[in-house]
Amino acid sequence: MQETENEAFVRPLLKRGTALSVETRQVIVGFAIVLLVTIIGMLLSLQGWKSRPPAFDMLTYFNSAEHLLKTGTPARYGDVSSYGSFPPGGTTWLIAPGMLLFHDPRLYEKFGSTLLHLGTLLGVFLLARRSFGMRCAYLSVILYGLSELGLSFAGSLYPIGHPFFYVWLAYFAVQWVTYRDAKYLAAAMATWTVGMYVDMAITPAVLILPALWLIYRPPLFSKLHLIAAAVTLALWYPYLQFEMERGLADLKSLFLRHNIAPANYKEAWCDPNLTLEYLTSPSMPSPSGSNILQEAQSKGLTVLDRLLRRGRRVVVNFNEVAPSPGVSLLLTVLALSSLGVLSVTALVSRLCRFVTRQRMILGSMTAKSSLSHAVIALQEIGNKIETEVFVLSLVVPWLTLLIVAELDNQGRFFWLWPLQAIVLAAFITEVITRWQVASPVLWLSQLLLIGTLFISPLNRHLERWVKDGWAGSDPEEIQVVDYVANQLRSEARDHAAIGYQIFIYPFMANYNIIDRQYKVGAEFDFLSKYRHAIRNTDQCAEGLSSADEYRIVQTRPKSGEEPPRHYFQVPQDTKFRLIQSFDLYQVFKRD
Repeated sequence: MQETENEAFVRPLLKRGTALSVETRQVIVGFAIVLLVTIIGMLLSLQGWKSRPPAFDMLTYFNSAEHLLKTGTPARYGDVSSYGSFPPGGTTWLIAPGMLLFHDPRLYEKFGSTLLHLGTLLGVFLLARRSFGMRCAYLSVILYGLSELGLSFAGSLYPIGHPFFYVWLAYFAVQWVTYRDAKYLAAAMATWTVGMYVDMAITPAVLILPALWLIYRPPLFSKLHLIAAAVTLALWYPYLQFEMERGLADLKSLFLRHNIAPANYKEAWCDPNLTLEYLTSPSMPSPSGSNILQEAQSKGLTVLDRLLRRGRRVVVNFNEVAPSPGVSLLLTVLALSSLGVLSVTALVSRLCRFVTRQRMILGSMTAKSSLSHAVIALQEIGNKIETEVFVLSLVVPWLTLLIVAELDNQGRFFWLWPLQAIVLAAFITEVITRWQVASPVLWLSQLLLIGTLFISPLNRHLERWVKDGWAGSDPEEIQVVDYVANQLRSEARDHAAIGYQIFIYPFMANYNIIDRQYKVGAEFDFLSKYRHAIRNTDQCAEGLSSADEYRIVQTRPKSGEEPPRHYFQVPQDTKFRLIQSFDLYQVFKRD
């Protein structure tokens, strides 16, 4: 009898230890998948890094990061937004470590982007595991990390709202409601404010928190709120001080989506009589060219056009990750179906819990048997409060963006993709499993979903890898800068007046009145400075000056989607002679 009692005492402990061991192994496997997907993602996103010069919009952050490292002074603001206003400069902090680690400016973003990518994947894993279970977590990490948008975020710090902060905000929101502990609310608020300091596109994400409080009424106050507020204030202080000096003009512009770009931008040009022309023919300008050009004009949109555009934005992120419009539509339908089922299950679960509390249901086996199998299945999917919170964490900001985001700014939706990927994974691992689908079908569905999102970027990167090598080759912009730098070195000089007649977007010249760092050819000046310590004394907004010693002329627009086609037409100057030709560029020198 004693032995039997001992066995009865030990057996639950053994079972508990076994369960813990299984869970621990699952978590270890999950972290291994996160690390593996991170490595694969970074290898793919770094493929061809030599062929990608720094983006024009990142130059402000590079300069601010250099100033931060040299003087210890944080950036007061970031780049100039599309509204002509200054956003915060949080991206500067992410670039600074890369400037310490790498000498090539094309790699400055990679350290920060790698950390954020790893953190995003870890957040996706924990959020999906908490909301839907381990299988969904595994699949979600793979779907997001190897998708087109996931790889795009892995390789760049371009400030359009990073999903890292949204994922962790959602995770802390789930913890806040589940454990009814206000310290998670403090963590969620701190995550959002730091994310806003990096880029304010994630503004709608904070609406998750009041929505959850209205429904679940978790506690609001914790001692950690004071710490979170202090950290936030310290981080935001340089920008807030800058804004106070400007009467909060930039914050008003960003939150109200109001354009404050000055109309008198030509006053900042060295030659206000110049006008931007638009190339409408395949021919290209030369220093003395006279092509027939005209400005592109936007057409007004009817109410129906606007409604259709808002409707089409539902599929924006799926268009970015799918290989074809048909597949994009299919993924959208699957995601919306999954979201719909999860919403219904959450509602059914809440109703069942409410009725149970009222002792009006499940009082007997007869009552329980009266429930249909479909309702029981739905309740089993949504019987966790974490599932309800997850659904709200995606639905609230997604609907908000559909209503308020600009019609033509598709990038506003990109940061939603991690939770959309989790919804797709949940459709395979949670929704259709309740239909008693055979295991081989489930595995095939998962493989098809992974292949659909991964094959297209994989093929593209592999083709470039085979053609140009993993690192790629220097683009012509690098070759042009290196050539001019060698010319100046041969003359024992570290500066010159270098002009640019290249195709641009209008803001590159027009925003000079807002920030002097914006000028035509600023990306060439940046490369000259960081690769060769060469300084350009021509700082005219339009990139051209009568005192130019060298002039770089672009012979035709680049290929690709919507390349810049604006340029300045200038009179012929016979004192310039051609000294070197590249495919897209010609280098002239004044005799």
